[in-house]
Amino acid sequence: MRNKHKRSKKGNIIKFLDETPFHQTSTFSPLNSTEQKERFLTYGLSPRFELKGSSEQIAKTHSSRGDISFQYFKEARNILEIVKKKFGDGANYQEKAFGSRIDEHRGTQVLEEYLKENNLSGALSVYWSKDLPCSARMVWIGPNVRHNHPELRQYQIWIKNSIDNGYLREKGIQCLADHEIGTHFMRVLNDGLQPWYADRKTFGLRSSKSADLIATEEGLAALNTIYRANVKYLWGPALMYYTACKSTKMTFHELFAHLEGYLKDPEQRWKYVMRVKRGLKHSDDLGGFGSDQCYFKGAVEILHNMDSIDFTVLYAGKICYDEVNRVKRLARLECLRLPPFLHNMEKYRRTLKRIAAINGLLNNESIKIRKSSSAQKRHTSRSGIKSTVCLPCTPTPPLTKRSSRHANNDMDPASNSGQADLASDTLSPEQALYDINKTPVFIYPETKVAYESDNVSVIPSSTSASTSARRLFRRPTSSPNKFMSNSNSNNSSCTTSITDMFGMLERVIEDEDF
Repeated sequence: MRNKHKRSKKGNIIKFLDETPFHQTSTFSPLNSTEQKERFLTYGLSPRFELKGSSEQIAKTHSSRGDISFQYFKEARNILEIVKKKFGDGANYQEKAFGSRIDEHRGTQVLEEYLKENNLSGALSVYWSKDLPCSARMVWIGPNVRHNHPELRQYQIWIKNSIDNGYLREKGIQCLADHEIGTHFMRVLNDGLQPWYADRKTFGLRSSKSADLIATEEGLAALNTIYRANVKYLWGPALMYYTACKSTKMTFHELFAHLEGYLKDPEQRWKYVMRVKRGLKHSDDLGGFGSDQCYFKGAVEILHNMDSIDFTVLYAGKICYDEVNRVKRLARLECLRLPPFLHNMEKYRRTLKRIAAINGLLNNESIKIRKSSSAQKRHTSRSGIKSTVCLPCTPTPPLTKRSSRHANNDMDPASNSGQADLASDTLSPEQALYDINKTPVFIYPETKVAYESDNVSVIPSSTSASTSARRLFRRPTSSPNKFMSNSNSNNSSCTTSITDMFGMLERVIEDEDF
């Protein structure tokens, strides 16, 4: 198996793999996709998928995110028909929208230029894999969010190096970067700066795994994907939505043949059908897995409500579009990392309206933003009149220097026992700063001069910083270098030290199904 590993001159770790490691696959990832595809395309035999997750995990995921909706079926079909009439075939549209095909080496050059443009060189590793079940995905590895240590996360972008990746094109790889880095990476990075990061429930925010949040996340990413495309049709998300709807009345073979009217390339058609039918016990059964509908659903909802959405606040973290007004007054905005296309908000909104117009998604009616039961609770007052009461937005309590007893694997900063054992030398906001550009910054009152090492920057306590830019987190008792990865060391040493501190690391796939 080919496994090439190199560090570019710009400090980015680049890896080329023939197979995706098992731990990088999701619950719904088919472990035998390559052989089943060859079996189907060559001999016409129905595929028999072996998924990574257990039957219980698959059933749980299917019940929470797998339902198929027909709410926007007409809109999705309309987009497919427009593209078919104008370009004849989906491959022709991809050529026009995303440019000519490129290889992984040219793609790596474009990605490095993108990272440099956004001042993110060395911030995440790039992995190329031939059998990734999706076009690309963003992954972070680090302590569980309840430990409130976002500065210890490591980020990776995985990209499929195969002919069925429609974004492996001169313009498409930039659009893919806007999806994965410009949306998922920056929103999750900004989320680590916010007071709700380790305790969303206290602030009345939906779970990070809720269907509504995933729809907003992927819908925004889908819109950003075509923001810089030469042709701005939501063809890909519409095809995924349409495919899920049609799976309820068609078998695997029938659906594969039906989609030929919109996409002639059998490799790409296989991917779309496989992703819908992979959760079924028998692939030729009717029905499918509807999670891929979140891209089109989320995009339509954002376009319908874009006049009432503050996109800067939406980028403050992993929040739904209808939670923007709720967090607007407490979100830390001055320190946000935003993609270049969001710097000109007027142009961004103008482009979104253009996307809505050409896709037939303009909504002239007043759209009422959905209300979340987790964001609001209704109660009846003594007078019998119903009123809406928001959950209290309690500010994050001051954090402290951690003693050795707090470094146990079962440490929970939110537990009562942890609060009772807080050390007396609490760090004030002026004593802790999170530098989102690269490393944690510690401000020690006794420090007289500023210096910077490979891992930790130390700034005199007299240095002023915006309150919104400060990230409060517990200060380690030992040297911070113990918990941070040196730029010249491999990832294993950092993983070992962090594991010793927090126990098993959490691996979160931010974009499982793009």
